[in-house]
Parts: sequence; structure tokens; C-alpha cells
Amino acid sequence: MAIIRAKYEKGVLTPLEPLEIKDGAEVVVSVVDGAADDHTVEIRGEAIYEESIRSRIEETAQGKIVVIDVESGDFEIDSDDATATARLLERCPDALTYAVRVGQPAAYRMGPRSIS
Repeated sequence: MAIIRAKYEKGVLTPLEPLEIKDGAEVVVSVVDGAADDHTVEIRGEAIYEESIRSRIEETAQGKIVVIDVESGDFEIDSDDATATARLLERCPDALTYAVRVGQPAAYRMGPRSIS
């Protein structure tokens, strides 16, 4: 599965990036308005992380936060989420961001935790 951006003009949907699809192949398209809701941001962020980022950083960035712009695929890594987010927003001021902690099922913990 790939998530891509496309532009719709005059009845034609045109991809904004190259596709690795054979000419004439039939595909299923799910259309989501550019004004993404939280669920769409999560889906895009997870897909970008799994398809483009994870294998490149997993061994060297365990436990760090990756902040991804779900529209461009740009990302920043830091042990502090605010620092990673600030760096990404310097480069991509209109970024729609998603965060993941490398090697963990979630970026953040909620609820009580023991103090050792």
C-alpha cells in the first residue's frame, strides 16, 4: 500500500509524485480531503514511518522521537519531541505532524508508572 498526494483539476486526478505502478494497472483510490483529521494524520504518519523511515534509523535511534510531516515525508529525530518538532517546523512551517518513538508501540505513556 502507498499513500500519495495528488491534485484534482478539471476532472483528472494527477499524482504529485512518481508511482511504481505498471502502465494500465487498475488501482483502488481512497480520497481524503487535504484538511486531514486526526485519524488520517495517524494513517499517513504510520505509513510514511513504516515505508520510508523505520529501516533507515531503527538501529541507531532506539527510544528517540521521530516527528514526521505527513504531507511532505520530511522528518526530524531527537530524544526530545519539542526539539524535533521545532526543527521540523523551521524547515516546513505548515507541517502537519505525527510523532512516533523508535522501537516502541507508542510515542508517549499515559497513566501511572512506578518511580524507581
